[in-house]
Amino acid sequence: MSLTTARPFSAAAWTLDENGGTRADSVDSASLSDIGGVPNTTGTTFTVGAYFSGSGQHLETSSSTMQAGDIDFCFSGWFQIQSSGDKTIFSKDDGGSNRGYNLRFDFGLGVLIWEVFDGSSQIGYVESDTVNLSANYLFVCWHDATNNIVGISINGASAQTASTTGSPSSSVGTDF
Repeated sequence: MSLTTARPFSAAAWTLDENGGTRADSVDSASLSDIGGVPNTTGTTFTVGAYFSGSGQHLETSSSTMQAGDIDFCFSGWFQIQSSGDKTIFSKDDGGSNRGYNLRFDFGLGVLIWEVFDGSSQIGYVESDTVNLSANYLFVCWHDATNNIVGISINGASAQTASTTGSPSSSVGTDF
C-alpha cells in the first residue's frame, strides 16, 4: 500500500525525507521533533531523514493521535539495521517505566519484537521472522482489540501473532 492510498486510514504519516529538524506529518498535526540531532543519509532510492547513529537520538511527538489504548491500531514502515546491538525502531513511552508499545530489534535473536504494555507490564509479545543486517524491510505490526491479538509481518510474509492478556495503555508519555 502506498502512502497515498493509506492516507485515508492513517492517523499520521511521515516521509522522513527532510534534511533535519522537524519531520512533517502529512496527514494531521503529529509532526516529529528532532531530539539529539538526528541526521539524514542517502537511502536506497532517496535521502532518508531518520538515520539514528548514536544514543539519545530520537524523534518524538506529543500528539494525542499517537495514543493507542484498547483499540485496533497498526503501524507500518521501512527500516534497515546497519550495525550490531539491540535497537528500538519506535516506542510510545515516557522514557521511564510507563510504556504503551514498542517495536525493537533483538540482535541476539535476529528478530523484531513487537510488544504492548498496560502502562508498566508487558501484556502482548510477538517475534518476527529473522531480520539480517544491511537489508531493507517493510514491517507491519498491529493490535487487534476485538480478538486481543498482537501481530507482525515482515515483507508481506505470513503474520506471526500472539494473544494479549489485558488492555494496552492509552495515556503514556511523549516519545515515539
